[in-house]
Amino acid sequence: MKSLNYLNSVLAKREARLRGADEALLLNQAGRVAEAAVANVFAVRDDGIETPPPTEGALAGITRASLIEIAPRLGLAVRERPLGRFDLLATGLPQQVEIFEYVLRTTGRVPPVVDAADLLAAPEAVLRALCGALGVPFSDRMLRWPPGPRSTDGIWARHWYERVERSSGFEPPATEEDVSLPDPLAAIEARCRPLYARLHSHRITA
Repeated sequence: MKSLNYLNSVLAKREARLRGADEALLLNQAGRVAEAAVANVFAVRDDGIETPPPTEGALAGITRASLIEIAPRLGLAVRERPLGRFDLLATGLPQQVEIFEYVLRTTGRVPPVVDAADLLAAPEAVLRALCGALGVPFSDRMLRWPPGPRSTDGIWARHWYERVERSSGFEPPATEEDVSLPDPLAAIEARCRPLYARLHSHRITA
């Protein structure tokens, strides 16, 4: 029976707007991503796009079907699979290691790696070392900048860059705290550690 009851979507959209977001993700009973409040969900990954199948609660709408049909013509693979809230690929680490290994394999040179903690602890020294590794000149303008938004920040700036827009230079690194992760995140964190260690062992040091 189809009830045309959009109350959940309306409430989710309202809460998203109250939190400063444009859209909300709706989860199914298994806790996986089903769809957005007023749209289907597509994740851009590697050489294609991924989207939850209708069995996950996604609405098999016209726009969704059109995108699934058109994407392969543009050289994009389409994968229908369950999308969890917590995903190793979403961390970006597997992709970073893949790029690192590709550059190393094709050029025979170790690509420069920067650890954010090292950069915040000694910005000038790390940036000078990075510039040396890349063969580009260092500039003091890399250390200081005028506060405020930039035209190159992109559409996510108003959601993510508030603190950046208030800044005019690098801030000292935050004090490390012990963090207790829920089981799903702890499992992903454990899988991230060897990937992080692979990159960290080649980081630029001041």
